[in-house]
Amino acid sequence: MARKAYPRTPDGRYFVAKNRLWRCTDPCLSEDEKRTHIKALMKARRAVRTA
Repeated sequence: MARKAYPRTPDGRYFVAKNRLWRCTDPCLSEDEKRTHIKALMKARRAVRTA
């Protein structure tokens, strides 16, 4: 599935979806680092949900 191209702010730090600003991923991160951080974030969100 192809990703939809959302408009970005001029500084490139955020994208706009449904009239809201969302932070973009740091382009300096490698794919492995990005995946590691996403897994940690999702694990923490699941822990909050079950708490």
